[in-house]
Amino acid sequence: MNKDKKGYLILADGTILEGRRFGAERDSIGELVFTTGVEGYVETLTDPSYCGQIVMQTFPLIGNYGMMEEDFEGKCALKGYVVREYCDTPSNFRSEYDLDTFLKNNDVPGIWGIDTRALTRKIREHGVMNAVICSEIPENLDAVKEYMDDIYADYEKIKKLAKERKEHRCGNFEKVDGRTGITLQADKCCAVAEVLGENCAADELLLQWADYKRGSYQGTSENGTGNHRVVQ
Repeated sequence: MNKDKKGYLILADGTILEGRRFGAERDSIGELVFTTGVEGYVETLTDPSYCGQIVMQTFPLIGNYGMMEEDFEGKCALKGYVVREYCDTPSNFRSEYDLDTFLKNNDVPGIWGIDTRALTRKIREHGVMNAVICSEIPENLDAVKEYMDDIYADYEKIKKLAKERKEHRCGNFEKVDGRTGITLQADKCCAVAEVLGENCAADELLLQWADYKRGSYQGTSENGTGNHRVVQ
């Protein structure tokens, strides 16, 4: 990998940030979001809830312990990956390959050398916005600004991922919804994981909320697959 290949992260408001490319070498437009996890970038990269989005890690060093397929949450559905510093020589006896190889295998472009702290503050103040990872600065940003019109093309992909997430399994130390962590404690708390599909009716959610308020619903909820505005 050529770690000196110049690249740009350009926001829909015209902000241009220069960095270095890694991962897939194509350009990509997506909704820029950030995650503050100190560890767990493997799980972030394979979390279907980031479908159609460019994910930025606020933690400064990413890739230092490599990639382990056993820890994957599901299929990678990111549009791009943004980090401050990228480590191409992971040190971990469990590592199967490095982050750059993972991104290339999943056709996900990445960019490193970005001031992620400053960019996080910008997103916190102004909200998430569209962005593009590219090798050349485009003449105009129309395609980036209009990305929400195109994101509906991801709806079928979101539905497919949501369907794959909807499964009912039980047992100790099994992967439920592709998540190992949920079931490591299955023998201590619960044995069944329920993942609602993309067409879950509102009344079903209200019933579960009523059970929760009565104290009879024992479980957790998390964000679903992709951008929620797409599937409303």
